Amino acid sequence: DWAEGLRQDIFDGTPRDYAGDPAYDLYVQARGVDPQQTKEHHKLMRRLADGTDETSITYL
Repeated sequence: DWAEGLRQDIFDGTPRDYAGDPAYDLYVQARGVDPQQTKEHHKLMRRLADGTDETSITYL
């Protein structure tokens, strides 16, 4: 169904590595942390994929 396809799309996009992109590298250098490597980011991706986050299309 479409929700499972959306879930797969979200998971397919999560491993995207922006390292090497000048703007992203500058952001990481300025902040001191890679936002894609935080526990919060991983939790958000899981909630979105499971449809349990308020911003999820399947939440309503």
